[in-house]
Amino acid sequence: MKQEFDLRFALDINSGDLVDNNMIDPKSIDVLCCKPARNVVEPMEKWCIENHVPILFTHYMDSPLGQKMALVEAKKVLQRSPQIEIANGLRAHSGYFNLEVDA
Repeated sequence: MKQEFDLRFALDINSGDLVDNNMIDPKSIDVLCCKPARNVVEPMEKWCIENHVPILFTHYMDSPLGQKMALVEAKKVLQRSPQIEIANGLRAHSGYFNLEVDA
């Protein structure tokens, strides 16, 4: 379907459960969404690295606390796994967060 309609697909709802149960065909999605407030990050991080799928950190219910939690978790992943591709999805109410890792 992805090729038929030339669309990019992001898996969001239940993505953590689907990763845990090995129920995702990596060719079926373009990005995996991770909400750190709802998902365990490490299995999703590992799956994305193994399957060469970018991960998108996002927040739950658009709360400032959820946004900051997602930012902190995204930075941790970048520090642990610099080879991972992170799609830019974090946006605060006042502008975009900077995900660059301090040297």
